[in-house]
Amino acid sequence: MNVFMTGATGFVGRHILPKLIEKGHSVKCLIRAGSESKLPNSDQITAVPGNIHDRASFEQGLEGCDAVMHLVGIIGEVGQNTFFRVHMLGTQNVVDAMRTHGIKRLVHMSALGVRPGAEANYHKTKYDAEVYIKSNNTQTELGQTPTAKLDYTIFRPSIIHGPDGEFMQMLKEFVTGKFDPVLKKFGIPLPFFPIPGDGAGLLQPVYVEELAQMFVDSLDKPETIGGEYNLGGPKQYTLEEMVKLVATAMGREPRRGIHFPMWLMYIVATAMEIVFPLCCGKKPDLNRDQLIMMQEDNVCDSSEVEEVFGIKLSEFPEKLNKYVNKIP
Repeated sequence: MNVFMTGATGFVGRHILPKLIEKGHSVKCLIRAGSESKLPNSDQITAVPGNIHDRASFEQGLEGCDAVMHLVGIIGEVGQNTFFRVHMLGTQNVVDAMRTHGIKRLVHMSALGVRPGAEANYHKTKYDAEVYIKSNNTQTELGQTPTAKLDYTIFRPSIIHGPDGEFMQMLKEFVTGKFDPVLKKFGIPLPFFPIPGDGAGLLQPVYVEELAQMFVDSLDKPETIGGEYNLGGPKQYTLEEMVKLVATAMGREPRRGIHFPMWLMYIVATAMEIVFPLCCGKKPDLNRDQLIMMQEDNVCDSSEVEEVFGIKLSEFPEKLNKYVNKIP
């Protein structure tokens, strides 16, 4: 199968791409110009320089493709890369181009917690993208006829963990005491790690390799067409519990978590949202959307996805203990 893929060099994409190649698929990867070296060296991989904001930059790359895997997403805004432009308008560009070229099969990365009326812009825009995918709307050029409704499969994972993911790197920094970007430069550890609010929000971590395998397997499972799969590991944890599990896996004494009031955390996050893009040209380490989502449970029943894909999802400590020494 010829697959067009966005987000191939991102956290999840880096795990999906080798599995697609192993299955014998040919993959066209949409990447920023100059990032070709980030792709594995394989005759089955073709780089398509462009970006999802500019449909004309990648539309030709869709020719001859049988399916699209759309993985692009952001957890923080910087410059023109806003939640709305990336999640909603970017998805609209991909979907419209698919319909123009007669490609119906789409495997899409969404997120657990998307819903109408969500408070976090991350969830709002991910939800709007899903609505557009499932609609018959299109912004094709005058005179073009869109294809029928897409044959989509949507995955909505809880927090995804793996050694090369930002979330696990953050947890490691909480354990080592080097989470503060300023103090980190001087190697100064702090005797605690911060917990926003009451820290009662629950997470249901899912292993990136298992998620990646389900993405690839869905291409060979016509029964997943129209499927919307909420996905989380077998156990639920608070952020503090996950930090302690990482400390144990590293053979260290867990540091104490200090709860900070939400009003203070919002002030810090707001300041970061202003300062980081201006001074560093990058997304902030903490933003208000993340604080909102941290106060919500991000959990689900994964029995359907386990049954459909014939998999027993692994518990967080089981996989953590195997890769903890590989976390940068």
